[in-house]
Amino acid sequence: MAKGVGDVLYSILSNDTNISAIVGTKIYPFLAIEDVVYPYIVYTIEGVDPTQTDDGVSILDVNSANIEIYSEDLSENETLSKFVRNALDRYKGTVEGIEVQSISFRSEGGGYADADRVYLKIQDYSLRMVTASCMFSRVTDLAASSISASQIDLSWTDVATGETGWEIWSSQDFINWNLVDTIAADSTSYSNTGLSGGTSYSYKIRAIDSTDKGEWSNIVIGCTETAIPPVNEWFTMTVDTTISSVTASDTMQLRFVDGFYKIIDWGDGTIEETNSTLPQHTYSVGGVYTVKMKGIGRLDMFSSDGLKITEVSNFGDFLFTSCQQMFYDCSNVVFSSTDHLRTDSGNYTFCFFGASSSFPNILNPQILRGCYRNTSLNEDLGYMNLRDAYDMAQFALNVTTWSQANYEASWIGWLGWESGAPTITLRNTVTFDGGNSTVAIGSDGAAARAYAINTLGWTITDGGEV
Repeated sequence: MAKGVGDVLYSILSNDTNISAIVGTKIYPFLAIEDVVYPYIVYTIEGVDPTQTDDGVSILDVNSANIEIYSEDLSENETLSKFVRNALDRYKGTVEGIEVQSISFRSEGGGYADADRVYLKIQDYSLRMVTASCMFSRVTDLAASSISASQIDLSWTDVATGETGWEIWSSQDFINWNLVDTIAADSTSYSNTGLSGGTSYSYKIRAIDSTDKGEWSNIVIGCTETAIPPVNEWFTMTVDTTISSVTASDTMQLRFVDGFYKIIDWGDGTIEETNSTLPQHTYSVGGVYTVKMKGIGRLDMFSSDGLKITEVSNFGDFLFTSCQQMFYDCSNVVFSSTDHLRTDSGNYTFCFFGASSSFPNILNPQILRGCYRNTSLNEDLGYMNLRDAYDMAQFALNVTTWSQANYEASWIGWLGWESGAPTITLRNTVTFDGGNSTVAIGSDGAAARAYAINTLGWTITDGGEV
């Protein structure tokens, strides 16, 4: 019941915005090549003897060159290895038991070389990942049950053959995992005791033997009895089921793009643990309820009951893998939260598209395409740290409400504009849309905007200087 050596697990393609972010901002920032949109990869190619030009740099004839870097090279190259590990961490949650067989990419538009290195602009690239060795089949039905204030029981189906034991792992934040226990082969249950009351714990398991470690199981969340976690740990929303939307007037539906586990308190005494991408709850009476969630995943309310969300009062400890389309067309929502919206992926594509006129602060922005498109935005966004932002196309497309004062203040804040000069370094060649917003001729906001255009090479669409 094990996977065979060489089975392909995943291919990461160049149109994947998360991986573009990894390549462009997390792995190769030291290259300082910021005059192009595409990321670069640096690798030594033996036998290259470029013809030197006056500036000591030559253009290589590498158009449409298909290049593959194999696993034996990856293990010796720290930069490429880091790229691989970041990619695996993003998509698999672990790098154990996985081997990257090769990285393939095609250069685009030529490359540049110095004495011993070649800089190639990537157009298409992918990772071929295979199982490193025969691994035990993955448990997919791990379940957790609260027994008391200090005990949670786990149960699963033994799908492994030939294992010597099972590892039980636990976490309270989905990031830091600890080995709880190693138990005997053929086990199908485990009792985790000595826990704190009213506390949620996440679990995953895997089969092992003397040489192999199996794939991780599904992740489950259990909560010990006597108390529900404090409200400030939960992602908290107010919903009104009677507002006309996708489902009936006594029902609330949420939409997730992934199948990670989360715990949902529907606000009527029902608490659900689920990995469904479309969790839905029908109330005995339609009306206004407080819905709370804890867990991990990407909430995307596009084509769901976003109109029924009337308030977000807390983002809490929920780990958003992405904020893309999170509040898409949630035109009735008011954000009263005092904490920030955040995602490690930095992806806020169409996050508030068509939503409300007041917005929460967001952290770690990298992809802001269409973030405030079709909204009534009128805020000073200068608090945003845009150092890593590289895609702001359609940022405020069709916005007609962004006042000149707030628009200018945003530019001043983004560049840290002081005494006629920037104090904050932003990326080059970013495409930005500011709706029909304007800056006053001769103002600091106008000077900061002009610096982005003339020095950083930004392409800006807005109402211009008036």
